[in-house]
Amino acid sequence: MLQTLKTLWDFTRPHTIIGSFLSITTLFILASAPGERLLHLPLYGWTLLAALACNVFITGLNQITDVDMDKINKPFLPLASGALSMQGAQYIVGVSLVLCLAAAWIAAPVILVIMSFILLIGTAYSAPPLRLKRHHVPAALCIIVVRGVLVNLAIGAAFDWQLYGQIVHWQEWTVLMIFVSVFSLAIAWFKDLYDTKGDDLYQIRTFPLLYSVQSTYKWGNGLVVLAYVAAIGLSWSISGAAKWILVGGHALLMLLFIGHALRSSVGTREGMYRFYMVFWIFFFAEYVLFLGYGGAGK
Repeated sequence: MLQTLKTLWDFTRPHTIIGSFLSITTLFILASAPGERLLHLPLYGWTLLAALACNVFITGLNQITDVDMDKINKPFLPLASGALSMQGAQYIVGVSLVLCLAAAWIAAPVILVIMSFILLIGTAYSAPPLRLKRHHVPAALCIIVVRGVLVNLAIGAAFDWQLYGQIVHWQEWTVLMIFVSVFSLAIAWFKDLYDTKGDDLYQIRTFPLLYSVQSTYKWGNGLVVLAYVAAIGLSWSISGAAKWILVGGHALLMLLFIGHALRSSVGTREGMYRFYMVFWIFFFAEYVLFLGYGGAGK
């Protein structure tokens, strides 16, 4: 039983699940007034369930379509290793699709529309005939649009609209959208750092394969530092005393990230993978920072 649960957990790509959980939770905390959050828990709960199911659908579909390539690039994944059967993977993905659409429909019509767009982009990213992941520009745009724009700006605005009938947190949604969009571009590059062997064999034209691992590492880290600088400037423009949490928090995270980049090595697959997993911690930290800002009363 425990092994089955572990296999299912690994199939969900846990770092992406954690990212989705933190993003939806943070957006809801920012949008809702402290004294009224309990009243709006159904909106939060159904949206969160839809987002998590959507996440499993997209990451699961990607593993199904990439199973042969993953046997080279990521042999530890459940489907590639044989720990999970193809039939089992297809069942999980199918249930996740239905669950996502049902939960989004219950949450609100606008949430259903947003989730439907995310599902379509996720399908186009992995599945033939489009299979946008074959080329690094459309692949990166998919991740930016989903993680940066649709999640932060669209769902954040949808929460505002459901709660107040208007968009009242444009500044917060804008800071999150810009930062996460740039960060997502780096994710699109960094996730392929240790996959060049399989990507080359299956003609997936990723950024590291076209421009070298070292160049990708340098340019990606530079982008993230610029994202932190932009977030500090944008946070400064937010009204309210709590903006100092965002200004100071982004400055601290930027220094920590620079230290991580300088200490890391991408000379080996193991080094690349460790760097990428810690990189996701900085993604999580962005939402934790905004949670602190929201908890302080904005």
